[in-house]
Amino acid sequence: MIRKLLLPVLALAFCLPVAFSQPAGWNDPFPPHRVMDNLYYVGTKELASFLIVTPQGNILMNSDYESSVPVIRASVERLGFKFSDIKILIAGHAHPDHVGGDNLVKELTGAQVVVGRVDAPATKAFHPEGKEHPIDRLIDDGDTVTLGGTTLTAHMMPGHTKGCLAWTTDLKEGGKTYHAFIECSLNIQAMKFVGNTDYPGIVDDYRATYKKALTFPVDLWVSSHASFYNLAEKYAKLEKRREGDPNPFVDPEGYKAHVDQFEKNFEAALAKQQAQAAEGKGK
Repeated sequence: MIRKLLLPVLALAFCLPVAFSQPAGWNDPFPPHRVMDNLYYVGTKELASFLIVTPQGNILMNSDYESSVPVIRASVERLGFKFSDIKILIAGHAHPDHVGGDNLVKELTGAQVVVGRVDAPATKAFHPEGKEHPIDRLIDDGDTVTLGGTTLTAHMMPGHTKGCLAWTTDLKEGGKTYHAFIECSLNIQAMKFVGNTDYPGIVDDYRATYKKALTFPVDLWVSSHASFYNLAEKYAKLEKRREGDPNPFVDPEGYKAHVDQFEKNFEAALAKQQAQAAEGKGK
Protein backbone atom coordinates (compact mmCIF):
# COMPACT_ATOMS: atom_id res chain seq x y z
CA MET A 1 0.00 0.00 0.00
CA ILE A 2 2.79 2.43 0.88
CA ARG A 3 4.46 1.81 -2.46
CA LYS A 4 1.19 2.45 -4.34
CA LEU A 5 0.67 5.74 -2.51
CA LEU A 6 4.20 6.85 -3.30
CA LEU A 7 4.06 6.24 -7.04
CA PRO A 8 2.27 9.49 -7.98
CA VAL A 9 4.81 11.43 -5.94
CA LEU A 10 7.69 9.55 -7.49
CA ALA A 11 6.34 10.35 -10.93
CA LEU A 12 6.44 14.05 -10.20
CA ALA A 13 9.89 14.08 -8.71
CA PHE A 14 12.25 11.90 -10.74
CA CYS A 15 12.82 14.32 -13.59
CA LEU A 16 12.49 17.66 -11.81
CA PRO A 17 15.22 20.26 -12.31
CA VAL A 18 17.40 20.63 -9.23
CA ALA A 19 15.96 24.04 -8.40
CA PHE A 20 12.45 22.65 -7.94
CA SER A 21 11.09 21.91 -4.48
CA GLN A 22 11.32 18.33 -3.25
CA PRO A 23 8.32 16.15 -2.37
CA ALA A 24 7.19 16.60 1.21
CA GLY A 25 8.84 14.23 3.64
CA TRP A 26 11.55 12.95 1.33
CA ASN A 27 14.31 14.72 3.26
CA ASP A 28 13.02 13.68 6.67
CA PRO A 29 15.72 11.92 8.69
CA PHE A 30 15.72 8.14 8.94
CA PRO A 31 17.72 6.21 11.55
CA PRO A 32 21.18 5.46 10.16
CA HIS A 33 22.14 1.81 10.51
CA ARG A 34 24.52 -0.92 9.49
CA VAL A 35 23.04 -2.93 6.62
CA MET A 36 25.79 -5.54 6.78
CA ASP A 37 29.55 -5.60 7.24
CA ASN A 38 30.95 -2.21 6.12
CA LEU A 39 27.78 -1.06 4.32
CA TYR A 40 25.70 1.50 6.20
CA TYR A 41 22.49 3.40 5.43
CA VAL A 42 22.89 7.17 5.84
CA GLY A 43 20.05 8.40 3.61
CA THR A 44 16.77 10.11 4.31
CA LYS A 45 13.28 8.70 4.75
CA GLU A 46 12.93 8.14 0.99
CA LEU A 47 16.26 8.94 -0.69
CA ALA A 48 18.74 6.12 -0.18
CA SER A 49 22.38 6.97 0.49
CA PHE A 50 24.97 4.44 1.57
CA LEU A 51 28.32 4.73 3.32
CA ILE A 52 30.94 2.08 2.59
CA VAL A 53 33.54 2.23 5.35
CA THR A 54 37.17 1.21 4.74
CA PRO A 55 40.50 1.63 6.58
CA GLN A 56 41.62 4.15 3.94
CA GLY A 57 38.54 6.37 4.04
CA ASN A 58 34.93 5.96 3.03
CA ILE A 59 32.76 5.88 -0.09
CA LEU A 60 29.43 7.70 -0.22
CA MET A 61 26.83 6.54 -2.71
CA ASN A 62 24.20 9.16 -3.68
CA SER A 63 24.34 12.73 -2.40
CA ASP A 64 20.60 13.17 -3.09
CA TYR A 65 19.35 16.79 -3.19
CA GLU A 66 21.67 19.55 -1.99
CA SER A 67 19.25 20.01 0.91
CA SER A 68 19.72 16.32 1.77
CA VAL A 69 23.43 16.69 2.47
CA PRO A 70 23.06 18.04 6.04
CA VAL A 71 20.78 15.09 6.83
CA ILE A 72 23.31 12.65 5.37
CA ARG A 73 26.14 14.31 7.27
CA ALA A 74 24.25 14.07 10.55
CA SER A 75 23.61 10.37 9.90
CA VAL A 76 27.27 9.70 9.13
CA GLU A 77 28.33 11.43 12.35
CA ARG A 78 25.62 9.71 14.40
CA LEU A 79 27.18 6.39 13.38
CA GLY A 80 30.51 7.63 14.72
CA PHE A 81 32.23 8.37 11.42
CA LYS A 82 33.69 11.64 10.14
CA PHE A 83 32.04 13.21 7.11
CA SER A 84 35.47 14.51 6.07
CA ASP A 85 36.67 10.90 5.73
CA ILE A 86 34.59 10.46 2.57
CA LYS A 87 37.14 10.00 -0.20
CA ILE A 88 34.91 8.93 -3.10
CA LEU A 89 31.38 9.97 -4.09
CA ILE A 90 29.48 7.78 -6.55
CA ALA A 91 25.88 7.64 -7.75
CA GLY A 92 23.43 5.36 -9.51
CA HIS A 93 21.90 7.71 -12.05
CA ALA A 94 21.57 11.26 -13.30
CA HIS A 95 18.48 12.61 -11.55
CA PRO A 96 18.59 15.58 -9.16
CA ASP A 97 17.32 13.54 -6.20
CA HIS A 98 20.53 11.48 -6.37
CA VAL A 99 23.27 13.82 -7.64
CA GLY A 100 21.97 17.29 -6.74
CA GLY A 101 24.16 17.42 -3.64
CA ASP A 102 27.41 16.46 -5.38
CA ASN A 103 28.79 20.01 -5.34
CA LEU A 104 28.25 20.41 -1.61
CA VAL A 105 29.74 17.01 -0.74
CA LYS A 106 32.75 17.86 -2.90
CA GLU A 107 33.16 21.21 -1.12
CA LEU A 108 32.89 19.67 2.35
CA THR A 109 35.08 16.60 1.80
CA GLY A 110 37.17 17.02 -1.34
CA ALA A 111 35.94 13.58 -2.42
CA GLN A 112 36.60 12.25 -5.91
CA VAL A 113 33.29 12.43 -7.79
CA VAL A 114 32.75 9.32 -9.91
CA VAL A 115 30.04 9.38 -12.61
CA GLY A 116 28.97 6.94 -15.31
CA ARG A 117 30.17 8.05 -18.73
CA VAL A 118 26.77 7.60 -20.42
CA ASP A 119 24.94 9.61 -17.76
CA ALA A 120 27.60 12.31 -17.49
CA PRO A 121 25.94 14.83 -19.86
CA ALA A 122 22.68 14.65 -17.91
CA THR A 123 24.49 14.73 -14.56
CA LYS A 124 26.19 17.98 -15.50
CA ALA A 125 22.78 19.68 -15.67
CA PHE A 126 22.19 19.31 -11.92
CA HIS A 127 24.16 21.83 -9.89
CA PRO A 128 23.62 25.00 -7.87
CA GLU A 129 23.28 28.20 -9.86
CA GLY A 130 26.61 29.65 -10.89
CA LYS A 131 28.56 26.42 -10.42
CA GLU A 132 29.60 23.50 -12.58
CA HIS A 133 28.93 19.91 -11.59
CA PRO A 134 32.18 18.35 -10.37
CA ILE A 135 33.17 15.17 -12.21
CA ASP A 136 36.60 13.69 -11.52
CA ARG A 137 36.30 10.23 -13.05
CA LEU A 138 34.11 8.67 -15.73
CA ILE A 139 33.36 4.96 -15.61
CA ASP A 140 31.83 2.40 -17.95
CA ASP A 141 30.00 -0.89 -17.56
CA GLY A 142 32.17 -3.37 -15.66
CA ASP A 143 34.54 -0.76 -14.25
CA THR A 144 35.40 -0.91 -10.56
CA VAL A 145 35.80 1.56 -7.72
CA THR A 146 38.22 0.34 -5.05
CA LEU A 147 39.19 1.81 -1.70
CA GLY A 148 40.73 0.23 1.38
CA GLY A 149 40.19 -3.36 0.29
CA THR A 150 36.56 -2.89 -0.82
CA THR A 151 35.69 -3.10 -4.51
CA LEU A 152 32.42 -2.01 -6.08
CA THR A 153 31.64 -3.06 -9.65
CA ALA A 154 29.44 -0.92 -11.91
CA HIS A 155 26.74 -2.52 -14.08
CA MET A 156 24.88 -0.61 -16.79
CA MET A 157 21.10 -1.01 -16.32
CA PRO A 158 19.65 1.55 -18.78
CA GLY A 159 16.03 2.61 -18.96
CA HIS A 160 15.30 4.84 -16.00
CA THR A 161 18.22 6.86 -17.39
CA LYS A 162 20.41 6.05 -20.38
CA GLY A 163 23.34 5.20 -18.11
CA CYS A 164 21.69 3.89 -14.94
CA LEU A 165 24.33 2.07 -12.85
CA ALA A 166 23.80 -0.71 -10.36
CA TRP A 167 26.68 -1.67 -8.06
CA THR A 168 27.75 -5.03 -6.69
CA THR A 169 30.12 -6.03 -3.91
CA ASP A 170 30.58 -8.89 -1.45
CA LEU A 171 29.76 -8.51 2.24
CA LYS A 172 30.51 -10.81 5.16
CA GLU A 173 28.46 -11.69 8.21
CA GLY A 174 28.52 -14.67 10.56
CA GLY A 175 31.35 -16.30 8.65
CA LYS A 176 29.40 -16.21 5.38
CA THR A 177 29.88 -14.16 2.22
CA TYR A 178 26.83 -12.49 0.69
CA HIS A 179 26.53 -11.07 -2.82
CA ALA A 180 25.20 -7.54 -2.38
CA PHE A 181 23.32 -5.69 -5.11
CA ILE A 182 22.76 -1.93 -4.91
CA GLU A 183 20.08 -1.36 -7.52
CA CYS A 184 19.95 1.74 -9.68
CA SER A 185 16.23 1.96 -10.49
CA LEU A 186 13.74 -0.12 -12.43
CA ASN A 187 11.01 2.47 -11.96
CA ILE A 188 8.97 3.57 -14.99
CA GLN A 189 6.80 6.34 -13.56
CA ALA A 190 6.58 9.50 -15.71
CA MET A 191 8.50 7.81 -18.52
CA LYS A 192 7.54 8.25 -22.17
CA PHE A 193 7.85 5.06 -24.19
CA VAL A 194 6.05 5.95 -27.44
CA GLY A 195 7.55 8.66 -29.62
CA ASN A 196 10.39 9.46 -27.24
CA THR A 197 12.73 11.34 -29.57
CA ASP A 198 15.18 12.11 -26.75
CA TYR A 199 15.55 8.41 -25.91
CA PRO A 200 14.38 6.34 -28.91
CA GLY A 201 15.84 3.11 -27.50
CA ILE A 202 14.12 3.33 -24.14
CA VAL A 203 11.78 0.33 -24.67
CA ASP A 204 14.56 -2.02 -25.76
CA ASP A 205 16.77 -0.81 -22.91
CA TYR A 206 14.12 -1.40 -20.27
CA ARG A 207 13.40 -4.91 -21.54
CA ALA A 208 17.09 -5.78 -21.64
CA THR A 209 17.56 -4.41 -18.13
CA TYR A 210 14.75 -6.50 -16.63
CA LYS A 211 16.36 -9.60 -18.14
CA LYS A 212 19.82 -8.58 -16.96
CA ALA A 213 18.52 -7.86 -13.46
CA LEU A 214 17.79 -11.55 -12.92
CA THR A 215 21.26 -12.70 -13.99
CA PHE A 216 22.98 -11.41 -10.87
CA PRO A 217 23.59 -13.69 -7.86
CA VAL A 218 21.72 -11.47 -5.42
CA ASP A 219 21.64 -12.34 -1.71
CA LEU A 220 21.29 -8.91 -0.13
CA TRP A 221 19.76 -6.00 -2.03
CA VAL A 222 18.95 -2.34 -1.54
CA SER A 223 17.90 0.36 -3.98
CA SER A 224 18.02 4.08 -4.77
CA HIS A 225 14.73 4.78 -3.00
CA ALA A 226 13.86 3.45 0.42
CA SER A 227 10.33 2.49 -0.62
CA PHE A 228 11.61 0.31 -3.48
CA TYR A 229 13.09 -2.22 -1.07
CA ASN A 230 10.66 -1.73 1.84
CA LEU A 231 13.28 -0.11 4.06
CA ALA A 232 10.91 0.87 6.86
CA GLU A 233 9.63 -2.69 7.23
CA LYS A 234 13.08 -4.25 7.05
CA TYR A 235 14.58 -1.73 9.46
CA ALA A 236 11.84 -2.53 11.99
CA LYS A 237 12.88 -6.19 11.76
CA LEU A 238 16.54 -5.19 12.10
CA GLU A 239 15.74 -3.34 15.33
CA LYS A 240 14.12 -6.46 16.80
CA ARG A 241 16.79 -8.83 15.51
CA ARG A 242 18.29 -11.20 18.03
CA GLU A 243 21.49 -13.17 17.81
CA GLY A 244 21.01 -15.91 15.26
CA ASP A 245 18.11 -14.22 13.49
CA PRO A 246 18.50 -13.71 9.73
CA ASN A 247 19.50 -10.30 8.40
CA PRO A 248 16.27 -8.80 6.98
CA PHE A 249 18.18 -7.27 4.07
CA VAL A 250 19.08 -10.75 2.83
CA ASP A 251 16.07 -11.18 0.58
CA PRO A 252 16.81 -12.93 -2.73
CA GLU A 253 13.20 -13.95 -3.33
CA GLY A 254 12.00 -10.43 -2.55
CA TYR A 255 14.43 -9.13 -5.14
CA LYS A 256 13.06 -11.48 -7.82
CA ALA A 257 9.49 -10.48 -6.97
CA HIS A 258 10.48 -6.82 -7.12
CA VAL A 259 11.97 -7.19 -10.62
CA ASP A 260 8.93 -9.14 -11.79
CA GLN A 261 6.49 -6.52 -10.51
CA PHE A 262 8.36 -3.60 -12.05
CA GLU A 263 8.60 -5.43 -15.38
CA LYS A 264 4.85 -5.96 -15.32
CA ASN A 265 4.37 -2.26 -14.50
CA PHE A 266 6.52 -1.39 -17.51
CA GLU A 267 4.67 -3.64 -19.96
CA ALA A 268 1.31 -2.33 -18.75
CA ALA A 269 2.41 1.28 -19.09
CA LEU A 270 3.85 0.61 -22.55
CA ALA A 271 0.65 -1.08 -23.73
CA LYS A 272 -1.42 1.84 -22.44
CA GLN A 273 0.75 4.40 -24.23
CA GLN A 274 0.66 2.39 -27.46
CA ALA A 275 -3.13 2.17 -27.28
CA GLN A 276 -3.38 5.91 -26.67
CA ALA A 277 -1.09 6.62 -29.61
CA ALA A 278 -3.11 4.34 -31.89
CA GLU A 279 -6.34 5.99 -30.78
CA GLY A 280 -4.85 9.41 -31.49
CA LYS A 281 -3.85 8.42 -35.01
CA GLY A 282 -7.32 7.11 -35.70
CA LYS A 283 -9.00 10.43 -35.02
